[in-house]
Amino acid sequence: MKRQTGKTKESSKGFPALGFLLFLFLLLPLRAHADSLGDAHISLLEGDVQIITRDTGDWVPASANMPVSEGDRIWVPSGGRLELELMDGSTLRLDQDSTLSVLRVDDRSVQASLDNGRAYVHFNGGRDSSLQMDTLTGSILVYGRARFRVDLPYTDETQVSVFAGEVQVENNRGRTPVNEGDMLTLRGGSYASVDPVGPSDDWQRWNRRRDRTLYGRGYYSSSYLPDGLASYEPNLDANGRWEYISGYGYCWTPLAVSIGWAPYRDGRWVWMGGDYVWVPYESWGWAPSHYGRWMFYGSSWFWVPPARGAVYWGPGYVGWVYTPSYVGWVPLAPREVYYGRGYYGPYSVNINKTVINQTTVINNVNVYRNVRVGNAATVVNRGSFMRGRPTIVKVPRGENPFFRVRRPMPSPDIKPVRALTMPVIRPIPAAKLPPRAIRDASIQQIRERHPFKLAVPGRPGQPGNFQKGGNFNRPKPFERPLPQNHESGHALPDAQKGRPSPFANSGQRRPERPSAIFNSGKPAPPIENRPVIINRHGSAQEKGPGRVQSRPEPRGFDLRGNILRPGQYQAPLRQRGPVRNLRPLPARAHVQNATAKEDKRLKITLPRPEKQGD
Repeated sequence: MKRQTGKTKESSKGFPALGFLLFLFLLLPLRAHADSLGDAHISLLEGDVQIITRDTGDWVPASANMPVSEGDRIWVPSGGRLELELMDGSTLRLDQDSTLSVLRVDDRSVQASLDNGRAYVHFNGGRDSSLQMDTLTGSILVYGRARFRVDLPYTDETQVSVFAGEVQVENNRGRTPVNEGDMLTLRGGSYASVDPVGPSDDWQRWNRRRDRTLYGRGYYSSSYLPDGLASYEPNLDANGRWEYISGYGYCWTPLAVSIGWAPYRDGRWVWMGGDYVWVPYESWGWAPSHYGRWMFYGSSWFWVPPARGAVYWGPGYVGWVYTPSYVGWVPLAPREVYYGRGYYGPYSVNINKTVINQTTVINNVNVYRNVRVGNAATVVNRGSFMRGRPTIVKVPRGENPFFRVRRPMPSPDIKPVRALTMPVIRPIPAAKLPPRAIRDASIQQIRERHPFKLAVPGRPGQPGNFQKGGNFNRPKPFERPLPQNHESGHALPDAQKGRPSPFANSGQRRPERPSAIFNSGKPAPPIENRPVIINRHGSAQEKGPGRVQSRPEPRGFDLRGNILRPGQYQAPLRQRGPVRNLRPLPARAHVQNATAKEDKRLKITLPRPEKQGD
């Protein structure tokens, strides 16, 4: 087969370059949307979850393994749950009665708006990755690995609980970090408080079980997958096995499939972003349907993953063919060319930038090796495909489009109807539909309300951004009421009212350190009133000479007003100058004041023991 690459056919002799630029200008918005389809997808779904996209224009039932792109909104009704998986393996989960708007998604940054309900985020982003979660009262910014939860118990209240790592929370008053073990509560426009993370509930326990399934152990698929597909190891390990095939290396084969199963058979083609995208119904179907190729070896189908450094997401790596009566597709074998409306890596041809010589005659039987495999090619009636309800038919060999058509084809150029934009066709009960307020809100209004705030870490000079050295440049601090004691819930004693709040700027003056317990020329305090230090396990311990054993502060705050997690206490302060004899003194001991010649140090005189018999 001959083809011309990188050239465009001139429709007229005048201004060919201008026409080509106009063509690209019209094409860019479409491709920008289609190229982001592989950045996020629904990896788990329970209940009557619904989604609205720019292609559907209305709320439709969602399906597992369907892509999620910018501008999509998701509604999880009562009794439902949802999990979104990103390319780097990060997951974002929604509980029942929750609404999420996807405002931005690519391979480095994600922005989403939680309009109501609660969400759980396990962010595995690398050094250059970031995430922004917006609510009505603030924004949660994540620049590194973190695991946290966002709850919206009321319209004007946001609770951010951090279980691992650190997140930055920002509202109209400024930005502040929230560390592991802390829960920040924002209420209205000015109130903010920090408390320890609350006890676990059913939602938290469900997320922990899900985290253990995805991140709790190693998987042997990691030895055979390229780096870009490492996040799909759990599904592949749980639903198939790896075998070595000469000439192809280690390939994966599914185990729990029906008799006569073939790739790209259990699912449907959905119109998304200007192309037909395959939505598999198998729980493990995302990676094998959008990466790599398929081959038939022995008596089983094997998935051949892409080579390292050549991981490209595709709408569905199949060979298309269609006639006035039929539409068919067959899974591509390794090193077979995919003709698509975009560039999808090696062994692919972008028909938008390449003119195929239609006069070249080819043989699809020779081009697509899997056509020779029985039951590999799927052929449906063209009319049923256009209505969104494809019906598989068996056609005689003389009418099989793969034996009659003599040229390569991309996906069908068929104008989609509403049914073709739906990932699954089924009715939704009226009680599960989104509330009127959610249906009336538009993605444009949400975008205007939540601008993109993420900045690249390490770039100094920007308000609220990380500076060199890892120090955070905080803007104007929050204005918050007096912090409460974490144990009793009552206001802190008067001795602590002058300390800076956890949101205070680092430039504020720190309180004076407590004076030394022992001063020369003064008697030591009684033994029973001497302070001790409490170790991390909650028990008292003795310290050797040279340190002052200071009494710990009330639980929850250290000497400088910084919030401490339960069980975390401040390190003891060092005394300037030596301090001698902190052990309990005998009952008959007495202390004498030292003179100036003796350096004003304490001198302790012990009585001589009396001899027996005197």
